[in-house]
This record gives sequence, structure tokens and C-alpha cells, in this order.
Amino acid sequence: MCRQQVQPLGHCTRVRLTAGGRTQIDEVMSGSSYYSQNDFRLHFGLGAAVKADTVELIWPSGTKDMLRDLPANRLVVVEEGRGITNGSTTGQ
Repeated sequence: MCRQQVQPLGHCTRVRLTAGGRTQIDEVMSGSSYYSQNDFRLHFGLGAAVKADTVELIWPSGTKDMLRDLPANRLVVVEEGRGITNGSTTGQ
């Protein structure tokens, strides 16, 4: 469960991705049980789409960021209010 206060590292950030006419939603979660932690990265399968048409991030503070036309097969680091701060092709 996410609290309505600013969380470090983007915990509880909701991400809505649209690609090829389909929309997917996921949320960054911090931990799942005692002495464990979830991966902060989110993975979206795009199927035959070669890009994500839109990626909307809704941060715990209520701020929204929108990214457009992101190529597939990328690891993208996003900071609240700053957008993409690092992007690389997977495997590099």
C-alpha cells in the first residue's frame, strides 16, 4: 500500500504505457515481505510495437510527467520533473 506522501526513489509511482493501441499500468513498489525488496525497474511487453507511444508517470507527490515515442528494448531512468536522465539499449 502506498502512502500519500513523497517517497524516496519513486516508490509508489504509477506508470501508464500505451503502445500499439494497448495500455498497460504498473506501479513501483518497494518491498514485499520481511528482509526482501522488489526490483524498482518496471518491464512492459510491447508485442510487435517498435515504440511506446506514450508513457505517463504519476509520482507520489501528484506531479505528472509524460514521455512520448520511446523506442522498444530500452532501459530508461526517469526523475520526477526532469524526464529521462539516462537511457541505454538493453544489453549494453
